[in-house]
Amino acid sequence: MRSSTTTVAFSVKPPRPSTICAATAHIRRSPLLDGLSDEAAEAVASRLLYKKYQRGETFFTKGDQADRMYVIASGEVSLIQPDEPAHRRTILHQYDAFGGMAFLTGARHTSTAVATRKSTAWVLRKRDFLELLQTVPEVEHRFRDYLKQ
Repeated sequence: MRSSTTTVAFSVKPPRPSTICAATAHIRRSPLLDGLSDEAAEAVASRLLYKKYQRGETFFTKGDQADRMYVIASGEVSLIQPDEPAHRRTILHQYDAFGGMAFLTGARHTSTAVATRKSTAWVLRKRDFLELLQTVPEVEHRFRDYLKQ
């Protein structure tokens, strides 16, 4: 488990050991991370940040480079297609993961993600993901399998 005394951002905190169990439970429900062993899931969970979002706060905007993947811990998030006439939305809830495909492929986001009510999310940063790929072979195999689907 990695420990840190550095504050990353005002409302972002690295998980405490007691919250790693909660993070592990959340990420196991995500199709991207489903099926990982306890050890691999805990390695991923130890790299997650827990962030609070207010209603109306934007996670990312269409066209942004994907440098984070999210798993909703609580609340609701809308994925919006802002350039479509009807502004089509996809509503996401607890345990849903988003931002993952662009994150994994290095593409830009194809939608805008906005908290439609007060929400919390587990956030995996790209640099932490790249470190996991190098240090936890099971994570690398799982993500390769996911991309083949």
